[in-house]
Amino acid sequence: MLPKPEPKQRSAARELDWEAIEHQLQAFLKLPTPISVLEAARQLDVEARQLYLRSNRTTRQLGERWKAYLKRRQEAAVAKAWPYLEQAAMEIWAEGKAVTRREIAARVPAEILSPVEHLLDVLKQVQLSLTQRGMTKSKPN
Repeated sequence: MLPKPEPKQRSAARELDWEAIEHQLQAFLKLPTPISVLEAARQLDVEARQLYLRSNRTTRQLGERWKAYLKRRQEAAVAKAWPYLEQAAMEIWAEGKAVTRREIAARVPAEILSPVEHLLDVLKQVQLSLTQRGMTKSKPN
């Protein structure tokens, strides 16, 4: 006969002060640098889905603010890299080569290029801009 295992005692359910959590979420909305919903949940020691279930409106505002911040940061990175990308594209075309990620990476410093997300899409926009301005691809001799 095997010994019968003792049933484990469950810990008591944790009581959360949702009014205090709501106030803290409001404070997160006022921070100069936005934080994500996941970061807010981590700081409050709750799960993100609990925030959506109990404080939906404030949590959604926090999420939208975070998304807008990420978009602004990406736009700033592209604006900073744009002149470098244009110059590199014109140099590559002057050599009679196609503009590729490898060719761009060889000409543009990594600290300028690394924050740019969706680099191929940005390169397509740069090339389109250059061709529209009349800086067409030169033909190799």
